[in-house]
Amino acid sequence: MESPSLHPIDMAVIAVYLAAMVGMGLYFMRRQNSASEYLLASRSIGWFAIGLSLLSSLNSALDYIVGPAAYIEWGLVLGMGIFAVILAFPFVFYLFIPFYQRLKILNCYEYLEYRFDVRVRTTASAIFILWRVCWMAFTIYLPAYALNVVMGLPLMPTIVVLGVITTSYTVMGGARAVVWTDVIQAIIMFTGLLLATVIAVRQVPGGLVGVWNAAEEQGLLHVTARIPEWEAVSLGQRIVLYFTYPITFFSVVTAHFLSQLNNYGADQVMIQRYLSSRSLKDCQKGFIVNAVAYVFYVCIFFVLSMTLMAFFQHHPVPTKLLPAGSQFEFYFPYFIGTELPVAVKGMVLAAIYSASQSSVSAGISASTSVIFGNFYRRLIHGEVETAVQLGERIEGQYLFFNRCCAFGLGLAVTIVACLIQGIGEGLFQIANKVVINFAGVMIPVFLLGMFSRRARSLGVAIGAVCGVTAMFVWGFGHRFGLFEREPGYGWTTSVGFLTTVVVCYSISYFENEPPPAKMRYLWKNVMADS
Repeated sequence: MESPSLHPIDMAVIAVYLAAMVGMGLYFMRRQNSASEYLLASRSIGWFAIGLSLLSSLNSALDYIVGPAAYIEWGLVLGMGIFAVILAFPFVFYLFIPFYQRLKILNCYEYLEYRFDVRVRTTASAIFILWRVCWMAFTIYLPAYALNVVMGLPLMPTIVVLGVITTSYTVMGGARAVVWTDVIQAIIMFTGLLLATVIAVRQVPGGLVGVWNAAEEQGLLHVTARIPEWEAVSLGQRIVLYFTYPITFFSVVTAHFLSQLNNYGADQVMIQRYLSSRSLKDCQKGFIVNAVAYVFYVCIFFVLSMTLMAFFQHHPVPTKLLPAGSQFEFYFPYFIGTELPVAVKGMVLAAIYSASQSSVSAGISASTSVIFGNFYRRLIHGEVETAVQLGERIEGQYLFFNRCCAFGLGLAVTIVACLIQGIGEGLFQIANKVVINFAGVMIPVFLLGMFSRRARSLGVAIGAVCGVTAMFVWGFGHRFGLFEREPGYGWTTSVGFLTTVVVCYSISYFENEPPPAKMRYLWKNVMADS
């Protein structure tokens, strides 16, 4: 097989794409005159843009690089998460979207003060920012990794360039630029994914039938995990094996279910889309577009992953080119660099950049909203309700603060991205331990607020901190000798969720009854208000 390379035409395709994104940021910058326009696009985005923006924000470069590697390693058992995702969709459509539309707030963490107090609001906001900085750093690192494989470009300078470009159009254009670049990026992502899949399938002997047979031979079509030594040990040992094995059916289903509830019920990146829409009806129609597209997107990714596995059985990568660690993470970038035709290669690389930049720009925009509303306006200026309209001079000052904040976040994310290579584990493993599993801590805070009369402020705040601690202990405790065997990282989300809920109720039992005004913000009471 030839070495990866990039034709000048492919470079031109990527350059045009990147220039277009910066140009959109400059265009929308001229229309900004308030913090509300910068953060929520004046609540004027239509349903189609909302739908594609939700999809684009949710699916990052993690899917393009880590996704195929994970499916090749674990097979269809990992794909079982799609059923949990589908199960979560009615909760989003009937519970979360109407709830946030009714509240009319600037960011979702503002709700936590209405329901609990400022301690819960700021604790959840701080956890969100930590989570999203790690997530955004990862999504900047991955396309730089792909460029490093395809073109041999040095990793660190590439990370810096991508970070600067994404930060630039986000700082300039605000939420409106983020949403409309998300729409373009979603189209590019789908196009690139379909092109790569079709080309890959055509290069496997027997086409889709050959892919299916290869996957079956490798044992990748089982819906449950095949755990070594399972049949030879006692019941107690089986329990230990089940919770120390990285990926199992139930760990995948529970993690995906909690993750989807979190994405749409406790994540400002997604909720910002609800709050930017024209109406509840527009938001729900947009969500339907996103839900259908997401299921289709996941199915294509599974086919691409199995096809890459089959392809490299017939065309092995030269041993001297394989990096240390998981070779599966190398497959898709290497396939792009050696097998895709001119211009298509540029399109697929642009799709990877799209997946990365849509996530990073959405994350910067949402994190800016959280810092602005929950720290700057709430703690410094003492404003509880951040959706209040202000004078022109004050709005101008707030707009300037938001741009400075977005720039600072972009800088922080780029720096963290440069440190990822030093963690020393596989990308999928890092993603599960550090990025994805914050879902297990964030969503119980909101569910307790919406549906539990027993949950109290101090219990929720301490529960969330303990949940984050438990998550990192479960993920990295074996490095410090806390566990004899490394726990299965697929369970980390569930560990964070259970710890948060148990600690919350344990402490809440000793707290006083909250004022009746706090109970007005239970879900049923908010929805009952006209």
